[in-house]
Amino acid sequence: QAASGTGAPVSNAMLRMLSKMGQHAERGPAPRRQIAESALREQVAELVQGWALADPNPDGYAAALQKMAMAAPTLVAAEEVAYAPEAERIVKMALETGAVGEPLERAVSDYVQKSRMTDLLQVLETAPRQNPATERVRARVQDPDMLRAALQAQPVDFALVDQLLQALGPRAPEPMLNVLAESESRQVRRALIDRLIRMPEAVRPLLAARVNDERWYVQRNMLFIAAELAGPLAVDARPFRQHADSRVRREALRVLFRDTEERTRAICTALTDEDPRVKRQALNAVVEGGCPEPAVSLIIALATDEEQDAELRIGAVKALGTKGGRLALDALLRLTEIKRRSIMEFVAQSTASPEYLAAITALGAFRAEPRARERLEAATRSRDPSVSKVAADALKGA
Repeated sequence: QAASGTGAPVSNAMLRMLSKMGQHAERGPAPRRQIAESALREQVAELVQGWALADPNPDGYAAALQKMAMAAPTLVAAEEVAYAPEAERIVKMALETGAVGEPLERAVSDYVQKSRMTDLLQVLETAPRQNPATERVRARVQDPDMLRAALQAQPVDFALVDQLLQALGPRAPEPMLNVLAESESRQVRRALIDRLIRMPEAVRPLLAARVNDERWYVQRNMLFIAAELAGPLAVDARPFRQHADSRVRREALRVLFRDTEERTRAICTALTDEDPRVKRQALNAVVEGGCPEPAVSLIIALATDEEQDAELRIGAVKALGTKGGRLALDALLRLTEIKRRSIMEFVAQSTASPEYLAAITALGAFRAEPRARERLEAATRSRDPSVSKVAADALKGA
């Protein structure tokens, strides 16, 4: 109305600018709408005080500009996103200048949220050694929460995890054990256990409290780690030797096999366990570390019990070969006794059983004993080439 009253039209350029501001005032983000609306009102208030400029643009060009001004905003972004500096730029500038503060904290958090910790570690490697910003970023990297976040990512970047482990040092096991207790991924649990075993001094003091967790799988994992750790025993496994879950019992007994005061009792307990895997575990411990005298009769019973599976009987026979004394020798002689067979029986069983061959091999541990040597020499003359070879090797101590 004011324009028509004076005969001086409002500049088309001004109208286009006001139209564009109006679009932002109606459709932009909330902060931008307020700014655009305020500016629009100011421009209009000044405009009505007078105008006299005619449109200097050609008609076609003016129409194109008018169409552009009326178009809605296409790339609308929050102001803090559109103008926020990159996290990498902020971190590098802070490391160069030594400046610390909220921008640096936000930038480091951005690295973490976007799973770019590897990039942050690379930036930190080239940073000046001594300044407040470097110390602050290094402190953030060495925060156990960083390791926890890396272990909870999907999928886990174990290259990054290993970098964080190196940065954290002795502070790493605590968050690792926390994730181990909660993770549902077998791959992650296996990877954590493998890494925990390689840091015995830092892990050992933490196991005693955690092994009493009420969850059986946590107990099993803590006992497994304790059994694998080199050096002094980390936990008291005695309360778990009769645990209701065989998986917990197995790991507890493995720990007790390493305890000089508990080894004999642990082996005897394992040899009478209802779980064949626990029995085999005890037999392996005997083969590796020697046979305690009270366990000999239990091993003989396993070796001669035909109801046991062949693998378990063979393991028991091998255990008797660890110089278990006169009882073991007597048992091996009985197991290798040459029985008279008919022609038909000889044809039907022309190959010696694995248990028989294992017993011949075990007799080699007693080859200095006359009875054992006589039996081995007789076996070298066997028509079965497998028997004669095993006996010859046993006589040589091979």
